[in-house]
Amino acid sequence: MNLNKTTKDSTKQEATPFGNLLLPAVFSTVFERYEFKGWLITIENYRGTDELIGFATPTKYAHLLNADNYDYIDEIAEENKIKSKINEDGDEYYEDLTYIIAEPDDVVVNFIAGVNTKSASCVLDYMVNEIIRELDIDYPNTIVLKQVYKKSITPKVGKRKTGFLHQAWASLVKDRDKKCTECGSVYDLHAHHIKQYKSHPELRNDVNNGITLCGNCHRKWHSENGR
Repeated sequence: MNLNKTTKDSTKQEATPFGNLLLPAVFSTVFERYEFKGWLITIENYRGTDELIGFATPTKYAHLLNADNYDYIDEIAEENKIKSKINEDGDEYYEDLTYIIAEPDDVVVNFIAGVNTKSASCVLDYMVNEIIRELDIDYPNTIVLKQVYKKSITPKVGKRKTGFLHQAWASLVKDRDKKCTECGSVYDLHAHHIKQYKSHPELRNDVNNGITLCGNCHRKWHSENGR
């Protein structure tokens, strides 16, 4: 896989208020996008650093789901009338509205899989392997990727605000808690608003209004308590 051809844009920064802190507003720049087995893989810089984040979702939902808003997958499903299903273990899931993410601070990505998140080729290899695992297919003899060159593809999800402020809030909540506050899992961690995001706009970026839940506990909370 040739990853030498990258599309790079300048990164714009300006001061943005975040609670009592003043943080730089960093707008992610997409380096590369690939299509593979009906999935869209995006590799972009991570909060203005030299680290990279990989995100993949089925192509048909790539306009809805991205690395900035995946924590709100239940709200996105509801807004777009995507119905959930129940698996044999009784857990709620969406058949096609799903994602794979490789973040530099993720325990599985960094320490278990040993992905070099400063290398686009390493991140891409990890994403491809995870898609193959997700699809439960035999590893193909040849990996065929279609590279997509499109700048400034910003998925739109209703009027929900996503971007650096949410990323910073979610990161601070997860860094504080380190694990799911319900079951203790350290995998697939989400930052969850204690008081509703929609009803309490003044608390959206308040770290004290956040707790860390794993994906299963997050979905369970919403199924029991609504949106």
